[in-house]
Amino acid sequence: MEGKAGVRGAGCTKRPPVACTGWCYSEAEADTVYNYAWTIEKFSRIAATYKAGKTMYSDQFVVMVHGRETRWRLKMYPNGRKLQDTGYVTLFLKDSGRFTPANVRAQVKFSVVDVRGEHSNAKVIDKEYKVLNHAFGYSKFAKHTGLLAPERGLLPEDKLTLLCCITIQGKSIVSSGQEAAPSPPPPSPQSSMLGNNLGQLLASPEELFSDVVLEVGEKEGRPVEELLCHANILSARSLVFRAMFKHDTAEARTKRVRVPDIEPPVVRQLLLYMYTGTVGEAAKGREAELLAAADKYSLLELKTQCEQVLCREVHASNVLSLLVVADRHDAVELKATCVKVVVERSQEVVRQPGWREVLKPYPELLADVFEQLASSPLVKRRRIE
Repeated sequence: MEGKAGVRGAGCTKRPPVACTGWCYSEAEADTVYNYAWTIEKFSRIAATYKAGKTMYSDQFVVMVHGRETRWRLKMYPNGRKLQDTGYVTLFLKDSGRFTPANVRAQVKFSVVDVRGEHSNAKVIDKEYKVLNHAFGYSKFAKHTGLLAPERGLLPEDKLTLLCCITIQGKSIVSSGQEAAPSPPPPSPQSSMLGNNLGQLLASPEELFSDVVLEVGEKEGRPVEELLCHANILSARSLVFRAMFKHDTAEARTKRVRVPDIEPPVVRQLLLYMYTGTVGEAAKGREAELLAAADKYSLLELKTQCEQVLCREVHASNVLSLLVVADRHDAVELKATCVKVVVERSQEVVRQPGWREVLKPYPELLADVFEQLASSPLVKRRRIE
Protein backbone atom coordinates (compact mmCIF):
# COMPACT_ATOMS: atom_id res chain seq x y z
CA MET A 1 0.00 0.00 0.00
CA GLU A 2 2.86 2.34 -0.72
CA GLY A 3 2.03 5.54 -2.61
CA LYS A 4 3.67 6.61 -5.84
CA ALA A 5 5.99 9.57 -5.94
CA GLY A 6 4.34 12.72 -7.20
CA VAL A 7 1.74 15.22 -6.02
CA ARG A 8 0.46 14.71 -2.50
CA GLY A 9 -2.70 16.29 -1.22
CA ALA A 10 -4.35 16.19 -4.65
CA GLY A 11 -7.76 16.50 -2.97
CA CYS A 12 -6.67 19.49 -0.92
CA THR A 13 -9.15 22.31 -1.55
CA LYS A 14 -7.26 25.09 0.25
CA ARG A 15 -3.66 26.25 0.09
CA PRO A 16 -1.75 29.16 1.63
CA PRO A 17 -1.73 32.31 -0.61
CA VAL A 18 1.91 31.96 -1.60
CA ALA A 19 3.90 29.89 -4.11
CA CYS A 20 5.50 26.95 -2.31
CA THR A 21 6.71 23.39 -2.83
CA GLY A 22 5.00 22.02 0.27
CA TRP A 23 2.04 23.36 2.23
CA CYS A 24 -0.28 22.84 5.17
CA TYR A 25 -3.67 24.45 5.75
CA SER A 26 -5.54 24.27 9.07
CA GLU A 27 -9.25 25.04 9.28
CA ALA A 28 -11.07 25.53 12.59
CA GLU A 29 -14.25 23.47 12.67
CA ALA A 30 -17.21 24.98 14.54
CA ASP A 31 -18.00 23.60 18.01
CA THR A 32 -20.88 21.16 18.29
CA VAL A 33 -23.47 22.41 20.80
CA TYR A 34 -26.50 20.26 21.62
CA ASN A 35 -29.21 20.94 24.23
CA TYR A 36 -31.41 18.12 25.54
CA ALA A 37 -34.32 18.60 27.97
CA TRP A 38 -36.01 15.88 30.02
CA THR A 39 -39.26 16.53 31.92
CA ILE A 40 -40.44 14.11 34.65
CA GLU A 41 -44.02 14.42 35.89
CA LYS A 42 -45.09 13.84 39.55
CA PHE A 43 -41.52 14.10 40.68
CA SER A 44 -42.34 14.54 44.37
CA ARG A 45 -43.95 11.10 44.39
CA ILE A 46 -41.00 9.59 42.50
CA ALA A 47 -38.55 11.12 44.97
CA ALA A 48 -40.51 9.67 47.90
CA THR A 49 -40.97 6.15 46.49
CA TYR A 50 -37.70 5.41 44.68
CA LYS A 51 -35.04 3.73 46.78
CA ALA A 52 -31.33 4.58 46.54
CA GLY A 53 -29.80 2.86 43.51
CA LYS A 54 -33.01 2.71 41.45
CA THR A 55 -32.55 4.39 38.06
CA MET A 56 -34.52 6.23 35.43
CA TYR A 57 -33.32 6.78 31.86
CA SER A 58 -34.23 9.38 29.29
CA ASP A 59 -34.87 8.35 25.71
CA GLN A 60 -31.78 7.91 23.53
CA PHE A 61 -30.74 10.92 21.46
CA VAL A 62 -28.23 11.36 18.63
CA VAL A 63 -25.61 14.10 18.35
CA MET A 64 -23.72 14.47 15.06
CA VAL A 65 -20.02 15.04 15.77
CA HIS A 66 -17.45 15.49 12.96
CA GLY A 67 -19.90 13.97 10.47
CA ARG A 68 -20.70 10.83 12.46
CA GLU A 69 -23.44 9.81 14.90
CA THR A 70 -22.88 9.63 18.66
CA ARG A 71 -25.63 8.27 20.90
CA TRP A 72 -26.46 9.38 24.46
CA ARG A 73 -28.91 9.05 27.35
CA LEU A 74 -29.44 10.88 30.62
CA LYS A 75 -29.24 8.54 33.58
CA MET A 76 -30.89 9.62 36.83
CA TYR A 77 -31.19 8.12 40.31
CA PRO A 78 -34.15 10.05 41.82
CA ASN A 79 -33.06 9.20 45.36
CA GLY A 80 -29.30 8.85 44.95
CA ARG A 81 -27.04 6.22 43.45
CA LYS A 82 -25.77 4.98 46.83
CA LEU A 83 -27.11 5.08 50.38
CA GLN A 84 -24.88 8.06 51.21
CA ASP A 85 -26.56 9.93 48.34
CA THR A 86 -30.09 9.44 49.71
CA GLY A 87 -32.06 12.67 49.59
CA TYR A 88 -30.30 13.86 46.44
CA VAL A 89 -30.90 13.47 42.71
CA THR A 90 -27.96 11.76 41.01
CA LEU A 91 -27.57 12.75 37.35
CA PHE A 92 -25.19 11.42 34.67
CA LEU A 93 -24.75 11.76 30.92
CA LYS A 94 -24.19 8.26 29.55
CA ASP A 95 -22.49 7.27 26.29
CA SER A 96 -25.17 5.02 24.80
CA GLY A 97 -23.35 3.75 21.71
CA ARG A 98 -23.97 0.07 21.06
CA PHE A 99 -20.70 -1.01 19.48
CA THR A 100 -18.28 1.93 19.62
CA PRO A 101 -17.72 4.71 22.16
CA ALA A 102 -18.38 8.34 21.29
CA ASN A 103 -14.61 8.90 21.49
CA VAL A 104 -14.94 12.63 22.21
CA ARG A 105 -14.12 15.12 24.94
CA ALA A 106 -17.30 16.90 26.02
CA GLN A 107 -18.10 19.79 28.30
CA VAL A 108 -21.48 19.01 29.85
CA LYS A 109 -23.66 21.50 31.74
CA PHE A 110 -26.55 20.15 33.80
CA SER A 111 -29.26 22.47 35.14
CA VAL A 112 -32.86 22.58 36.34
CA VAL A 113 -35.35 24.72 34.40
CA ASP A 114 -37.55 26.65 36.87
CA VAL A 115 -41.06 28.07 36.52
CA ARG A 116 -39.68 31.25 34.87
CA GLY A 117 -37.71 29.26 32.30
CA GLU A 118 -34.40 30.16 33.94
CA HIS A 119 -31.63 27.64 34.49
CA SER A 120 -30.95 26.89 38.15
CA ASN A 121 -28.54 24.63 40.03
CA ALA A 122 -26.14 24.60 37.07
CA LYS A 123 -23.14 22.25 37.31
CA VAL A 124 -20.48 21.60 34.68
CA ILE A 125 -18.19 18.65 33.97
CA ASP A 126 -15.49 18.21 31.32
CA LYS A 127 -14.81 14.55 30.52
CA GLU A 128 -13.50 12.23 27.81
CA TYR A 129 -16.03 9.67 26.61
CA LYS A 130 -13.63 7.13 25.11
CA VAL A 131 -14.83 3.86 26.66
CA LEU A 132 -18.11 2.19 25.73
CA ASN A 133 -21.01 2.92 28.12
CA HIS A 134 -19.12 5.38 30.31
CA ALA A 135 -21.28 7.84 32.28
CA PHE A 136 -20.19 11.03 34.04
CA GLY A 137 -22.07 13.50 36.20
CA TYR A 138 -22.88 14.30 39.83
CA SER A 139 -23.83 11.88 42.61
CA LYS A 140 -25.34 14.81 44.55
CA PHE A 141 -26.64 16.97 41.74
CA ALA A 142 -29.69 18.45 43.50
CA LYS A 143 -31.04 18.08 47.04
CA HIS A 144 -34.68 17.07 47.45
CA THR A 145 -35.38 19.80 50.00
CA GLY A 146 -34.21 22.45 47.53
CA LEU A 147 -36.18 20.99 44.62
CA LEU A 148 -39.37 20.69 46.69
CA ALA A 149 -39.17 24.20 48.20
CA PRO A 150 -42.21 26.05 46.73
CA GLU A 151 -40.52 29.46 46.81
CA ARG A 152 -37.80 28.30 44.42
CA GLY A 153 -40.27 27.30 41.71
CA LEU A 154 -38.20 24.32 40.52
CA LEU A 155 -41.17 21.95 40.24
CA PRO A 156 -43.96 23.78 38.40
CA GLU A 157 -47.04 21.51 38.50
CA ASP A 158 -44.80 18.92 40.19
CA LYS A 159 -42.75 18.54 36.97
CA LEU A 160 -38.95 18.41 37.07
CA THR A 161 -37.27 19.59 33.86
CA LEU A 162 -33.58 18.79 33.51
CA LEU A 163 -31.50 20.47 30.81
CA CYS A 164 -28.24 19.00 29.53
CA CYS A 165 -26.08 21.17 27.27
CA ILE A 166 -23.28 19.27 25.50
CA THR A 167 -20.42 21.21 23.91
CA ILE A 168 -17.81 19.36 21.84
CA GLN A 169 -14.91 21.42 20.56
CA GLY A 170 -14.50 21.53 16.80
CA LYS A 171 -11.34 19.91 15.65
CA SER A 172 -8.64 21.41 13.52
CA ILE A 173 -8.93 20.10 9.96
CA VAL A 174 -5.46 19.95 8.48
CA SER A 175 -4.88 19.45 4.77
CA SER A 176 -1.39 19.34 3.35
CA GLY A 177 0.61 18.44 0.28
CA GLN A 178 3.78 18.90 -1.68
CA GLU A 179 4.59 19.10 -5.35
CA ALA A 180 7.08 16.27 -5.56
CA ALA A 181 7.32 13.64 -2.87
CA PRO A 182 10.61 11.73 -2.80
CA SER A 183 10.49 7.95 -2.92
CA PRO A 184 10.63 6.46 0.58
CA PRO A 185 13.93 4.80 1.52
CA PRO A 186 13.94 1.00 1.64
CA PRO A 187 13.40 -0.45 5.13
CA SER A 188 16.54 -1.11 7.11
CA PRO A 189 17.48 -4.71 7.93
CA GLN A 190 16.88 -3.91 11.60
CA SER A 191 13.28 -2.71 11.01
CA SER A 192 12.53 -5.72 8.76
CA MET A 193 13.80 -8.10 11.43
CA LEU A 194 11.72 -6.34 14.10
CA GLY A 195 8.56 -6.67 11.99
CA ASN A 196 9.30 -10.35 11.33
CA ASN A 197 9.87 -11.02 15.03
CA LEU A 198 6.69 -9.29 16.10
CA GLY A 199 4.85 -11.09 13.33
CA GLN A 200 5.74 -14.35 15.07
CA LEU A 201 3.61 -13.24 18.03
CA LEU A 202 0.63 -13.16 15.69
CA ALA A 203 1.56 -16.34 13.84
CA SER A 204 1.97 -18.43 17.02
CA PRO A 205 -0.06 -16.61 19.70
CA GLU A 206 -0.65 -19.61 21.96
CA GLU A 207 3.06 -20.40 22.17
CA LEU A 208 3.99 -16.74 22.74
CA PHE A 209 1.76 -15.84 25.69
CA SER A 210 -1.37 -14.40 24.07
CA ASP A 211 -3.77 -12.97 26.66
CA VAL A 212 -6.65 -11.43 24.64
CA VAL A 213 -9.29 -12.97 22.38
CA LEU A 214 -11.01 -10.98 19.63
CA GLU A 215 -14.45 -12.43 18.84
CA VAL A 216 -14.92 -11.56 15.17
CA GLY A 217 -17.95 -11.87 12.91
CA GLU A 218 -21.48 -12.60 14.13
CA LYS A 219 -23.55 -12.79 10.95
CA GLU A 220 -26.25 -15.41 10.49
CA GLY A 221 -24.92 -18.74 9.32
CA ARG A 222 -21.34 -17.90 10.22
CA PRO A 223 -19.75 -18.88 13.53
CA VAL A 224 -17.79 -16.42 15.59
CA GLU A 225 -14.08 -16.56 14.81
CA GLU A 226 -11.65 -16.18 17.72
CA LEU A 227 -8.33 -14.42 17.08
CA LEU A 228 -5.68 -14.65 19.78
CA CYS A 229 -3.48 -11.62 20.40
CA HIS A 230 -1.67 -9.59 23.07
CA ALA A 231 -3.10 -6.75 25.16
CA ASN A 232 0.22 -4.90 25.39
CA ILE A 233 0.65 -4.81 21.59
CA LEU A 234 -2.94 -3.66 21.02
CA SER A 235 -2.64 -1.00 23.74
CA ALA A 236 0.69 0.29 22.44
CA ARG A 237 -0.69 0.70 18.92
CA SER A 238 -4.26 1.90 19.56
CA LEU A 239 -5.56 4.48 22.03
CA VAL A 240 -8.97 2.84 21.80
CA PHE A 241 -7.64 -0.53 22.99
CA ARG A 242 -5.48 1.23 25.60
CA ALA A 243 -8.52 2.96 27.11
CA MET A 244 -10.49 -0.28 26.91
CA PHE A 245 -7.92 -2.28 28.92
CA LYS A 246 -6.91 0.55 31.24
CA HIS A 247 -10.34 1.05 32.81
CA ASP A 248 -12.66 -1.33 34.61
CA THR A 249 -14.49 -2.57 31.53
CA ALA A 250 -15.94 -5.96 30.64
CA GLU A 251 -13.13 -6.35 28.07
CA ALA A 252 -10.47 -5.64 30.69
CA ARG A 253 -11.99 -8.16 33.09
CA THR A 254 -12.66 -10.99 30.65
CA LYS A 255 -9.86 -10.28 28.14
CA ARG A 256 -12.39 -10.88 25.37
CA VAL A 257 -13.32 -8.18 22.85
CA ARG A 258 -16.34 -8.43 20.54
CA VAL A 259 -15.77 -7.11 17.02
CA PRO A 260 -19.07 -7.89 15.27
CA ASP A 261 -19.01 -5.11 12.69
CA ILE A 262 -15.75 -5.90 10.82
CA GLU A 263 -15.17 -8.89 8.54
CA PRO A 264 -12.58 -11.43 9.82
CA PRO A 265 -10.17 -10.95 6.84
CA VAL A 266 -10.12 -7.21 7.53
CA VAL A 267 -9.49 -7.74 11.25
CA ARG A 268 -6.58 -10.05 10.39
CA GLN A 269 -5.03 -7.36 8.18
CA LEU A 270 -5.62 -4.78 10.92
CA LEU A 271 -3.78 -6.98 13.42
CA LEU A 272 -0.97 -7.63 10.95
CA TYR A 273 -0.45 -3.89 10.61
CA MET A 274 -0.57 -3.36 14.38
CA TYR A 275 2.09 -6.02 14.93
CA THR A 276 4.39 -5.43 11.96
CA GLY A 277 3.56 -2.01 10.49
CA THR A 278 2.64 -3.59 7.13
CA VAL A 279 -0.33 -5.29 5.51
CA GLY A 280 -0.38 -8.32 3.23
CA GLU A 281 -1.58 -8.99 -0.30
CA ALA A 282 -4.98 -9.90 1.14
CA ALA A 283 -5.55 -6.20 1.87
CA LYS A 284 -5.78 -5.36 -1.84
CA GLY A 285 -9.37 -4.58 -2.76
CA ARG A 286 -10.35 -4.14 0.89
CA GLU A 287 -8.86 -0.69 1.44
CA ALA A 288 -12.27 0.91 2.11
CA GLU A 289 -13.10 -1.63 4.82
CA LEU A 290 -9.58 -1.33 6.25
CA LEU A 291 -9.88 2.48 6.32
CA ALA A 292 -13.10 2.19 8.32
CA ALA A 293 -11.48 -0.25 10.76
CA ALA A 294 -8.40 1.97 11.13
CA ASP A 295 -10.65 4.95 11.87
CA LYS A 296 -12.57 2.96 14.50
CA TYR A 297 -9.38 2.03 16.36
CA SER A 298 -7.52 5.34 15.78
CA LEU A 299 -4.76 3.90 13.58
CA LEU A 300 -4.24 7.17 11.74
CA GLU A 301 -1.18 6.16 9.71
CA LEU A 302 -2.96 3.10 8.30
CA LYS A 303 -6.05 5.20 7.62
CA THR A 304 -3.91 7.67 5.64
CA GLN A 305 -2.29 4.86 3.62
CA CYS A 306 -5.69 3.39 2.74
CA GLU A 307 -6.97 6.85 1.81
CA GLN A 308 -4.05 7.46 -0.56
CA VAL A 309 -4.63 4.12 -2.31
CA LEU A 310 -8.35 4.80 -2.68
CA CYS A 311 -7.70 8.30 -4.06
CA ARG A 312 -5.83 6.69 -6.98
CA GLU A 313 -8.62 4.20 -7.61
CA VAL A 314 -11.64 6.54 -7.71
CA HIS A 315 -13.65 6.26 -10.93
CA ALA A 316 -17.22 6.84 -12.01
CA SER A 317 -18.48 3.36 -11.09
CA ASN A 318 -17.27 3.42 -7.47
CA VAL A 319 -17.15 7.14 -6.68
CA LEU A 320 -20.45 7.33 -4.78
CA SER A 321 -19.70 4.41 -2.46
CA LEU A 322 -16.23 5.82 -1.75
CA LEU A 323 -17.71 9.29 -1.21
CA VAL A 324 -19.97 7.87 1.52
CA VAL A 325 -17.01 6.04 3.12
CA ALA A 326 -14.92 9.22 3.06
CA ASP A 327 -17.68 11.31 4.62
CA ARG A 328 -18.51 8.73 7.28
CA HIS A 329 -14.89 8.33 8.39
CA ASP A 330 -13.69 11.91 7.98
CA ALA A 331 -11.26 11.11 5.14
CA VAL A 332 -10.84 14.66 3.88
CA GLU A 333 -8.53 14.01 0.92
CA LEU A 334 -10.59 11.08 -0.35
CA LYS A 335 -13.81 13.08 -0.04
CA ALA A 336 -12.37 15.98 -2.04
CA THR A 337 -11.12 13.59 -4.74
CA CYS A 338 -14.54 11.90 -4.96
CA VAL A 339 -16.39 15.21 -5.22
CA LYS A 340 -14.01 16.26 -8.00
CA VAL A 341 -14.70 13.02 -9.93
CA VAL A 342 -18.48 13.40 -9.48
CA VAL A 343 -18.31 16.94 -10.86
CA GLU A 344 -16.11 16.03 -13.82
CA ARG A 345 -18.00 12.83 -14.73
CA SER A 346 -21.48 13.68 -13.50
CA GLN A 347 -23.24 12.37 -16.61
CA GLU A 348 -21.66 8.92 -16.19
CA VAL A 349 -22.50 8.90 -12.47
CA VAL A 350 -26.21 9.70 -12.88
CA ARG A 351 -26.59 7.01 -15.56
CA GLN A 352 -25.80 4.36 -12.96
CA PRO A 353 -28.84 2.55 -11.51
CA GLY A 354 -29.54 3.31 -7.86
CA TRP A 355 -27.34 6.39 -7.58
CA ARG A 356 -30.16 8.37 -5.92
CA GLU A 357 -30.62 5.71 -3.24
CA VAL A 358 -26.92 5.83 -2.40
CA LEU A 359 -26.99 9.57 -1.64
CA LYS A 360 -30.54 9.83 -0.28
CA PRO A 361 -29.53 9.19 3.39
CA TYR A 362 -26.83 11.89 3.12
CA PRO A 363 -28.50 15.22 2.23
CA GLU A 364 -25.54 17.31 3.44
CA LEU A 365 -23.20 15.27 1.26
CA LEU A 366 -25.48 15.81 -1.71
CA ALA A 367 -25.45 19.54 -0.96
CA ASP A 368 -21.62 19.56 -0.94
CA VAL A 369 -21.55 17.89 -4.35
CA PHE A 370 -24.16 20.27 -5.78
CA GLU A 371 -22.28 23.30 -4.44
CA GLN A 372 -19.03 22.11 -6.02
CA LEU A 373 -20.84 21.32 -9.28
CA ALA A 374 -22.40 24.79 -9.39
CA SER A 375 -19.00 26.45 -9.00
CA SER A 376 -17.14 24.24 -11.48
CA PRO A 377 -15.51 25.91 -14.54
CA LEU A 378 -17.58 23.73 -16.87
CA VAL A 379 -20.88 25.06 -15.51
CA LYS A 380 -19.61 28.64 -15.55
CA ARG A 381 -18.55 28.27 -19.20
CA ARG A 382 -22.01 26.98 -20.14
CA ARG A 383 -23.60 30.02 -18.49
CA ILE A 384 -21.45 32.37 -20.55
CA GLU A 385 -22.28 30.52 -23.77
